[in-house]
Amino acid sequence: AIRPNNYNLWKEERRKGALDEYREGVKNGITVSVHLLSRAWGVPRSTLQRRISGKVTGSEHASGRKPYLPEEAERELAATLKTLAQRGFPFTKRDVQQVAFDFAAKNNISGFSKTAGRAGYYWFQNFLKRNPELGMRKPEVLSAARAYPGSKQPKGKKKQGKRSKSPCKACNTHYGDPNDPKATEEWVKCDPCSAWFHESCGEENVICDDDGFICKDCV
Repeated sequence: AIRPNNYNLWKEERRKGALDEYREGVKNGITVSVHLLSRAWGVPRSTLQRRISGKVTGSEHASGRKPYLPEEAERELAATLKTLAQRGFPFTKRDVQQVAFDFAAKNNISGFSKTAGRAGYYWFQNFLKRNPELGMRKPEVLSAARAYPGSKQPKGKKKQGKRSKSPCKACNTHYGDPNDPKATEEWVKCDPCSAWFHESCGEENVICDDDGFICKDCV
């Protein structure tokens, strides 16, 4: 039998090995199957996916999500957003995600998905918790992302108006349902099977690769 301490070390070594192989493949422009990595290294696919998507950072076990941006950089970003808002440039959730991505790219900070072209849903939620002074309101004239120098339109964005009436594949809630607790979220679509997900559901069930969005069932 494997002693508990040795067993935990063995598990972490396998997680690290799987993540290193994934990152090496991405670095060399190779699309790496999380499903195959999971089987090859004996690591649960959900465990790898959480680390690849950024919900948990590092190869070790983590009880919470760490911010991608260093504390000083995040303070600077929050100050920039606050200044823009004070100057009459209201910002939305998508604006903050976009500006955070551009801010990280400009400062050579890695972690956010280049395919999505914006910071993730969970990062945004935790960013607001860490910076409660940032009040969110609906855009009126000009968004902060458009006012921020060097900002780009996010990739992979799906137009909600043209989506089908099929439910979210993860939570089975239909688009437009007045009782949907995630009604304010945008939706993303898996390119191979055309299944739709809430943005937050997508972060748990969809993988971003060089071609777009792929759900776990299609990996």
